This record gives sequence, structure tokens and C-alpha cells, in this order.
Amino acid sequence: MQKTHSSFRSDFLLLLGCFLLGGLYSWLNGQDANWDLLNYHLYNAFAFLHGRFTTDIMPAGIHTFLNPLLDIPLYLFIHYFNAHPQLISFVQGFWGGGVGFVLYKICRLVFQEEKTALSSILALAIGITGSAFLTQVGLSYNEVQMAFFLCTSLYLLLLFIVEKPDHPRWAFLAAFIAGAAGGFKYTAAPFILGLPAAFFINVRRYKKPGKSILLFALGGLCGFLLTNGYFMWQLYHAFGNPLFPFFNSVFQSPYFDPVNFEEIRFYPKSTLQWLFYPFFWVFPNHWVVSEAIIADPRLASAQLAVFALLPTLFFNRTSTRTKMLIKTLLVFSVISFIVWMNVYGILRYLVTLELLSGILVILALRQFLSLRNTTIVALCLLVFVGHITLYPNLGRERFFPHAIELNPSPQIEENSLVLLIGSPLSFIAPFLPKSTRFIGGIKLPVSKYPREYWSKATQRYPMTKLYYAYHFEQPVKQALDRHTGPIYLLTSPWEAMMDPVFLEPLGLKEGKEPCQKFDSNINLYVRDFVLCPLEKISAPEAL
Repeated sequence: MQKTHSSFRSDFLLLLGCFLLGGLYSWLNGQDANWDLLNYHLYNAFAFLHGRFTTDIMPAGIHTFLNPLLDIPLYLFIHYFNAHPQLISFVQGFWGGGVGFVLYKICRLVFQEEKTALSSILALAIGITGSAFLTQVGLSYNEVQMAFFLCTSLYLLLLFIVEKPDHPRWAFLAAFIAGAAGGFKYTAAPFILGLPAAFFINVRRYKKPGKSILLFALGGLCGFLLTNGYFMWQLYHAFGNPLFPFFNSVFQSPYFDPVNFEEIRFYPKSTLQWLFYPFFWVFPNHWVVSEAIIADPRLASAQLAVFALLPTLFFNRTSTRTKMLIKTLLVFSVISFIVWMNVYGILRYLVTLELLSGILVILALRQFLSLRNTTIVALCLLVFVGHITLYPNLGRERFFPHAIELNPSPQIEENSLVLLIGSPLSFIAPFLPKSTRFIGGIKLPVSKYPREYWSKATQRYPMTKLYYAYHFEQPVKQALDRHTGPIYLLTSPWEAMMDPVFLEPLGLKEGKEPCQKFDSNINLYVRDFVLCPLEKISAPEAL
């Protein structure tokens, strides 16, 4: 009992220290100002907390329909502590600290047979300094949060496999946390497929295999439904697709093309890339796995480690426990990576594997080298990756007086309707009267674009066409027809938006009052916003 109490106290102090380090790192790197925060993270939490799911129409484009639960803490901090962006950044960094704590626990479990913590520290240092992880600590992408849940799930599964195979409740808990992560954000999908593979590869070891399988499956389902069940029901009730807009070739919602949404820009593009993809971003690269220029050799090192570890499962005299851990980590990592290449290919979604890269590398070195030589090679590798790694700026700014500020603050009447054309714009919604209705999802036929605006349109919408495969013409028309209060257009200064060729199909025309011009302190992506009054015309043209 005394040993358990001491261990709990040590873990608590370590976790507290990790939280503080994560917060300090986030604070030192500035304030969150990334595109996704402005485009949908802030708005989605605002909409959920104020019951706007059936009130607004796509203010954040198709991202409007993503699960908002992980965005709520940040939204509340901005709402109540907007004048203290340093505090917000510090607290957001706690997630990164939590990841460091769980990763260290995994390292200690994997290298438990060694008398010192040296291998654990080296593995931790290699993994936690990766570009995908460090560039997102303190930011609102939520991939660091995903890594926290997924690493925790993996730790519990490893604990179950090597130390507690007669306690199926650990399998339930591991699957529950992974399922919850998948419900929070679908970018966890590769790992919640890799985890069952790692679970089933060890099924013969379990003292109660039938019960373990049942509880594992039940845990995953319960976790997923707990975090996403309500939102799936909302989407099904509103659009006929519980995963809207995804997998619409299956569910056939009339509000989206009958296709499966895919972001294919970062898929491997050749056989060589499919086989050795991590080697293609060892040195600075653009548009391979990231929009920003990035370089990181960790996953290439991990792939080499996988090749080196495979023979050790059959020909090495390593202990049964270590072989079991190697087998589990290899299956989890390889399956997760293959799925990731086929559904995403975006490096910032691969934080969990990047974190595990150090463990795989040190495991491989320890199969062939002494601890002393492993330490020398690992330190050389740390110097090499530290020199090569290029950490892009994924949306940080120097601290402003406020986390988000509009200057001057736009003024509109209660019960107004605001059309949003462009992005990112939805972050402005929480700063307007709560009675305002926000309408996006507006598409105009290509034939309506005047030729002089084609180049601007192309620059404004460079993403895949599937981002605009939605069909909300009828709900938008009904909203405009039924609205009796003031109507405004919110956009960035793009004069084409006030052209009759755009407004008349909506049954609108330019109002008599001048547009309000304002700016935001976060203007990495768009600036010089305008809020223009509109009026209905007597004979609106059909959408």
C-alpha cells in the first residue's frame, strides 16, 4: 500500500510538472491565430452552447458539421478571459504536457526491464520533439488532444497485455478512450483501427479471451457513442446522414453530392511513395504531407526501426515480455500508418505515431547494441534530427491585448440576418448580437461569375471541389423569404460580392446605408472585413 501511495504521488507530481512545462512552451511561442480557429473551432462551440444547430446554415462551410466538444474549453476561455491571451495560451499548453506524461509512462512500461530510465528518456526526447507535435502544442487543431487520448489508450492496452491479462476491464477502458477519441474527431480513425489489430494479435495471452473481446468491443462502441452519438443523431435528423457530409454515397443526403468526401491532396502519388513515404519529408518539402514547408526524419527513422525489429520477433533471444511489446507496437504502428496514408496523408494528423518513433528506434537499437552504445547512437540521432527538423508556423502570432478583437466593433440591430460569403468569417459570429441568424452555404452558378472576377474566384477557393459539393439553395431561399428584419452581407473586401449578378439570384440588392468596415487583430489570412446592409427586391430571381 505504501509503495502504491508513493507511486501515485510521484505520478501526480510528474503530471503537474508536465502540465507546467506544456503551458510554458505554449506561452513562449505566442498566441493561437490559426485558420481553423477562425474558420470553425470558435464558431462550432459557440453554436453548440447557444443551440444554433437548426438556426444557422453553414456559417463555417462543411466544417460547421464537425463535433464541437473539444472546442468548448477554448471558447469559454476566450469568452471569459479574452483580455488575457497569455493565460489562454498557457492553459491550452496543458494538453501537450499531458501527452508528455503519458508518453513517458509508455516508455517506462516498454523499457521496464532495464535498470535505468536512460532508454525511456532517450525515446521520449526523440518522439516529443517532432514537428507535428511541437508545432501544435497550444493550438486549437485538437490533434494534440487526440494524441493524449490515443497514447493513454495505447498505454492501457499495453498494461493489459503484459501485466494484467486476467483483468478484461483494462481492455474495456483502453477501447473506451480510443472510441471516445474517434467520436471527438475522425482524424483518430487510423489509430482506432490500429488498436484493435494490436489487441487481437495478443488474444491467446488473455486469461478470459471471450470476455476480453466482448468488453473491448463494448468499450469502443460506448466511448464513440458517448462523444458523438448525440451529434450523429442531430445530423441524421436534419440531413438524413449521421456522418454528414461524409460517406454520402452511402447515406444519400440531398444536401450533398452522392460522393464520399476525401481530402486527396496529400495522398502518396507513386509506388515509391507508398512504400517509403516518410523518407519524402526527411528534408524540406512542400505539399507532400503539409501545406507549409516541413522537414522531419523521425518517421523515416521509425520505418527503418520497423524493418530492423521484424526479424527479432523470430531470431532474437529477447525476453518474451519485450517481444510481446515489440509485436504490439509494430502492429499498432504499421496498421495505423497504412490507414493514414489511405485516408489522410496529412502529417499533423499523425502526431501519435511521431511520438512513438523514439520508442521504436530505441527498441531497435537495444536489440543489437549495448545500453552504452545505444545511448551514443541515440544522442547522435537527436543531434541529427534536431538539425534537420523544420518546424513550420501553423498559425501563431505575437500576443495581442486580446485573444480576438474586432476594431471597430461592428454594430447591427437585434434579429438581423447575416450572410457570410468567404472564409474564415464565422469567428465573428460570437461578437454580434445573439439574436442574429447566420447564413452560409451560398453557391452561385459558375455562369454567374463575370469574367473579370474569375481569377479572384480561383484564388479564393483553391481547395478541392468537394468542399463546395453541398446543396443548401432551398433552405437559404426559405430563410431569406421568411426573414422580416435587417439583412447584412459579411465578407472581406471583394467588390464582386456587391455586384447585382451575385445579389439578384438571392432576391437581394445593395442597401442604402454605407458598409461598415472593420478589421481583426488576427489577420494572417484575411483582413479589411465589410458588413454591408442589403435589401430585398420585389421579384427575386430563383436560386
